[in-house]
Amino acid sequence: MTATIKRVRKVKRASKCMLCDATTGLHRHHVKPRSLGGTDDPDNLITLCERHHDVAHSLDDEFSRSNLTKIGLEKAKERGVVIGNRVNLKEAGIKGGETTKAKSDAFAQRFRPIIVRLQQTGMTQQEIADQFNVMGVPTLLNGLWRQTTVSGVLNRPTYH
Repeated sequence: MTATIKRVRKVKRASKCMLCDATTGLHRHHVKPRSLGGTDDPDNLITLCERHHDVAHSLDDEFSRSNLTKIGLEKAKERGVVIGNRVNLKEAGIKGGETTKAKSDAFAQRFRPIIVRLQQTGMTQQEIADQFNVMGVPTLLNGLWRQTTVSGVLNRPTYH
């Protein structure tokens, strides 16, 4: 029996969106989605900013994230993969919620003073979001800042 060695080509990730030259909030987009038979081959990957990645997935219902997720889950079930945690689902949900809340609180605590100072200079919430994006400052989930992100940080209750 002969073992086949698959050679993986190391390809440097693009450092900007191929449609608008944005350099923050970049995503690797599969031209042909993996759930529809696409691969991680460099010829099937393009780099898009968050906005253009969203647009790419909204052009056709077949390629919507919702539909691709459903197809991927169906294929996983066909392979016998058990989806979800049936054992301690309630406990896991509570623990996950607590972790998310703690991370969100810490993020808001870190950025609230900065945002307040910027507002005191006369900047709007949208201008603050734009400035953070220009500077490459990631949000809690490594996305782009929006006016609603800034507002959420400011309006998050503080706990002492």
